[in-house]
Amino acid sequence: YNPWLKFKGGRGLATGAGGTALLFPFVLVLWLILWAIIYLMKKNIHFANIWSSIMCLIIVFTSTDVAAKYTFPHADVVGFVILFSMGLFIIILTKHIEPLIELIEKPNIFKRKKEDE
Repeated sequence: YNPWLKFKGGRGLATGAGGTALLFPFVLVLWLILWAIIYLMKKNIHFANIWSSIMCLIIVFTSTDVAAKYTFPHADVVGFVILFSMGLFIIILTKHIEPLIELIEKPNIFKRKKEDE
């Protein structure tokens, strides 16, 4: 939501990755691994963006102590990790509303693609 671009722009992934790389490299590495796995399975960038973000958030929530351990500077309060992750997730998800609606309306999106297609 850049004011210099009339509150338009990309989907926030590069900016989110930059901020996450500095503060929470654990979360960025986790997101990249999840994204690669999901993209290789579905061959759909928006699907990979949305689902890797959702799965990463769930993993961070269920392993907050591990996520907090690998922050820089070290997060003394685990809630900081949760708030940062949740804020980043909300920004990414709000920028992916249209692709998410298209994915939901698309039949067979949850089926695995065949190799010959």
